[in-house]
Amino acid sequence: MKIQPPEALLKMCCGETYENMWAVSLDRAQHLRTCNYWYLVDNYATPHTAFRTKEHMEAWLNLLGLALEEPLPQKTGEHGSAKVVGRYKRLSVVCSQEEWDSFRPEKEVRMVSNGRYTAAKMFTEKDGTAVMVVPNPNCKWRKEYDHAETRALNDKGILAA
Repeated sequence: MKIQPPEALLKMCCGETYENMWAVSLDRAQHLRTCNYWYLVDNYATPHTAFRTKEHMEAWLNLLGLALEEPLPQKTGEHGSAKVVGRYKRLSVVCSQEEWDSFRPEKEVRMVSNGRYTAAKMFTEKDGTAVMVVPNPNCKWRKEYDHAETRALNDKGILAA
């Protein structure tokens, strides 16, 4: 059985669907122009997210039920690109902590929102689309995680909250 968030929670959100993504592995010169990232994902040719390790990118793709149309180069530092197959949604909600706590998701993960790592709850729509739900930055009660701790977990491919 698919777990859905409370209907009231979905009425208080805004979001976006990401469905035209490309993954890129950077060469050394490109890498030096980033904040230590080796892998990027764009959506409609607009930067979407970035990863310091291949393990983190692969964990992110798996979490969202996405895949690469073809593999990126095995060796870090070799340029390559591949179409990301699939789509996902990200929703930002304004709600009380009680409403947030009432939502029992399929998974809980950490994600960046407004420059901070915070808790996100995930569910899958009937068509198989993964949906990440995150409290809006205006929700003063929202939990935030330490950047260094979260980056260390992410670099190992660990995304859990």
